[in-house]
Amino acid sequence: GFNLAAKSITVSTVGIPSRIPQLAADCPGVNLALSLHAPDQQIRERIVPSAKSHRFDKLMESVDTYSIRSGGRKVMIEYILI
Repeated sequence: GFNLAAKSITVSTVGIPSRIPQLAADCPGVNLALSLHAPDQQIRERIVPSAKSHRFDKLMESVDTYSIRSGGRKVMIEYILI
């Protein structure tokens, strides 16, 4: 293998709320980055098609749950200016 410590790995996602908390259980120690791509839900839906199914408020709830289940790990929020 690559011999990488879990804390050296970051999983970046546009977010599937039901799966984000599961990451803490499946991959303890791995970092999470959430790619928002837009400042609000309406714009996000135009840029990220899956955002129509995964609302911003539910994403934030799942990020909070991830942080709790992962022992307080911080989540990086990614934002792209187009």
